[in-house]
Amino acid sequence: MINARIQLDPEANRILNMFKAKYDLKDKSEAINKFVLIHSKLDKFDNLEVKDDYVYKMEEGVSKFLKSNPNFKSMTKKEFDALFKK
Repeated sequence: MINARIQLDPEANRILNMFKAKYDLKDKSEAINKFVLIHSKLDKFDNLEVKDDYVYKMEEGVSKFLKSNPNFKSMTKKEFDALFKK
């Protein structure tokens, strides 16, 4: 466990106390840990990479669609879903 000494302004302290009460935590340390874990999960999709197989499938599908629709201007959501068999 890492110890850290922090300074909170009054508003942050009040919010942290409410967060602590909401989750029935015993101290502010638990509240900070839970807060960080909850909010770190919000960004879990930011660093995902697309697999090559998916990119190839997309390219093939788009190419096939464009060949069969030479005057293509726009596509409905239903057509897009059907193209990729969603």
